[in-house]
Amino acid sequence: MKKRKILNNPGLKVLSFALAVLLWLVVANIENPVTTKQFRDVEVSIINESALNSINKVYEVKSGATATFTVKGRRSVLDDLHADDFNVVADLSHMSEVYSVPVEISPKNDNLNIEIYRNMNTMVVALEDELEGSFAVKVDTTGEVANGYALGEREAKPNIIEVTGPKSLIQKIDSVRVTVDVEHAREDISAKGELEYYNKDNELLDKTRIDAETNKVDVSIQVLKTKQIGVKVNTIGSLAKGYSVEDLNFEPQEITIAGRDEALAQVDEITINDVDISGLDKDTEYSFKVADYLPKDVVLTDPEQKIMVTLKVGQITSRTLTLNRSQIDFAGGLSKYRYTIGKDSQVKVVLTGFKDVIDTITSSDLNPMIDVSDFTAGNHLCNVTVTAPENVTAVVSGKAQVKIEKIEE
Repeated sequence: MKKRKILNNPGLKVLSFALAVLLWLVVANIENPVTTKQFRDVEVSIINESALNSINKVYEVKSGATATFTVKGRRSVLDDLHADDFNVVADLSHMSEVYSVPVEISPKNDNLNIEIYRNMNTMVVALEDELEGSFAVKVDTTGEVANGYALGEREAKPNIIEVTGPKSLIQKIDSVRVTVDVEHAREDISAKGELEYYNKDNELLDKTRIDAETNKVDVSIQVLKTKQIGVKVNTIGSLAKGYSVEDLNFEPQEITIAGRDEALAQVDEITINDVDISGLDKDTEYSFKVADYLPKDVVLTDPEQKIMVTLKVGQITSRTLTLNRSQIDFAGGLSKYRYTIGKDSQVKVVLTGFKDVIDTITSSDLNPMIDVSDFTAGNHLCNVTVTAPENVTAVVSGKAQVKIEKIEE
């Protein structure tokens, strides 16, 4: 009877329920308490950049590119949260007069029971005039083609690129390049490459601040067979009176060309007929660009290769030497005879050639000789022969008086 009274008592039921709820809350706060979690260096997204278009300005982030903030909520919720669960945004349309932009942070899931606080993040930007520019696209390569091959024409499409960006950055652009790997290539290459921007010091520029009509271009590169051919050089005109070409040298004497098989088959050498020596009286050097002498459809492996020609000019002069009898030898003589050159013999040699050579020649250098093989005992007038150095002519005048005596046994 007493037990039924307790069970039928509404006040006790309410009290029991309240105690149960309280106990659950106590347990919940112990097992899943309210806590905080900090997110550091989260990248800030920038929106409404078009707000600057109307004033032809571009921006550069000076500070506040990342944000740090704290989130409050149940531990079970916070444990599953990551930086990419939040919208971290700087709206340029809210930029202040001192170019600061508040960073707004909100969860991507609105149903999360969390609170974001300690958000003191601000992005500071600098404004700059916007500038447009047009640049030719240069095709660069890395690697080496297969042996016996060389690179021919290179083409990028588009080959002119329009860019927009901060004035200070666009003005630094010296070249726009796309680089293609040609390692071991044996046939023409078609590829797509990403544009890069360089200053005059060949330093890479920050392309993230450059707005281009495209970031990638199509590239085609010819891969051609190579062939070695000879070089000939000819002079035109005449030197000044009294001068002659002493030496003509040129380098290289062979060059390497590249082309299709049918084009290479048509050429075995190139000839340079433009060494003009008209009126010269001194040494002269010439330089000729090889590409100017190549036939159609043939290219150089070194597009800038030159033929260097060195012309040595010598003055032509004459000089007369008198041969002493002691300087003249006999050839073809027999041991049974004694050969003597008379004191009255007058033999002279007129030498003609380059002055710097003629001036150094002595009589003994000419190896003067009399051939007596056809003579017997008696007195004879004999011719004297000499041997002149290269590029020197020698004319002997006069004859030697030769006495041939038989030696008594």
